[in-house]
Order: sequence, then structure tokens, then C-alpha cells
Amino acid sequence: MSGRVRWSWAASVEDAEAYRVEARGLIGRHVERIRYFDIDYRTEEFRRHEVGPRTIVREAEWVEPSWRHQVCDSIDYAVELETRDGARFTVSWENLGKMEGLGLRELPAIGNAFRDDADVAEWDVSDTTQWRAARDSAVTSVEMHYERWDDSGESLSCSWVTVELGSRIIEFVLGEGDRVNDRVLPSANNVAVIFDSRFLPPWLADRHG
Repeated sequence: MSGRVRWSWAASVEDAEAYRVEARGLIGRHVERIRYFDIDYRTEEFRRHEVGPRTIVREAEWVEPSWRHQVCDSIDYAVELETRDGARFTVSWENLGKMEGLGLRELPAIGNAFRDDADVAEWDVSDTTQWRAARDSAVTSVEMHYERWDDSGESLSCSWVTVELGSRIIEFVLGEGDRVNDRVLPSANNVAVIFDSRFLPPWLADRHG
């Protein structure tokens, strides 16, 4: 469902820098609303005639959200950050065979990370414990961690984005939560949100030195 736009895969250093510049547009802004866009796992119970994203409002669905894990939040499609001045930045993935990656672009999630008529669950997590604390400060730093895709060319890929809000660090990783072993696993089509850098997976930290 993702892939209407390009998210981060770069054919050159210059292309990668263009993505970095766009992502750094978040710096200096306050994040007001945070939305997760996930598979609508309870569509048969709660979806009636809605077309497109279904906003989650029932308390029963908030008891054990599908995305909540011990070491991260694990989201199928996208994380959207809406700033105080109304800008929308989205973290999502592209899975184009050899050109997979994770990106942070100044785009709304709907219609870009997935079709606007897709049966997706929309969770407003702005007031959850982790995000409520992070919203106290303006964004001070954004880093897209690029690496060479292979040894034969100039292309680069990004599977890890770090956003700092004051003294708080939020890590976005191309990965997914593993409830059985309380860890983050690699994934080509999922976003893991890590609020404690101690849980940054070794396979990612080691790869980037």
C-alpha cells in the first residue's frame, strides 16, 4: 500500500541530502498531534460503512492496542506528526524490491503512505504517556541515518531516523516489535518507534557503527 511517493531511497549523495533537508524542516517546530496508521485489525467488529481510515475512539480498542509493545510502538503503515503551525510530516517506508527504506517527508500520511480509500485504523496517540512527555519541547534535531546500499554503486538507503525534542530522543526504525522476546526485529514494511535508545536493536546500531 505504501509507495505512491518516494520516501528515502537515494541514487546519490545529493539525492540523500535533499531528503535530509526536507526532514530537517521539522526542526524548531512543536509537534501537536501524533497519529499512527495501522492495519484495521478489528474491522469486522467496528467498521460499518466507512471508506478509508477509521479513527479509533472506542475505549475497548484502547485497552490493548495492536501497535503497543514492551520495547517499542510497532506500526504497519505510517506515523504522522502534525506541528503547531499545521504542517504534517510523515514517517513511512517504501518497499520497491531493491529500493526499500524509511523516510521522513513533509507530507500527510493519507494518500501518500497508503491510498485514501484504504481500510486503515487511525490512532491519535498524542496524549499517550510517551508522546505527551515528548511534546513539551520543540524539535531540536533530525537525522536520517543513511548507508551505502551496496559496494558497487553510489546509491544509499535509510532504515533509521532520529528525532530529538529538547532532551528527548525518538527513534524511528524500519522494523517491528517482537512480543515473544521483547525486541525489535528487522522489517521491510513496518515502522518501529523507540522511546528509549537502550532498545535500539544491535543489528542496526552495529551496522552504523
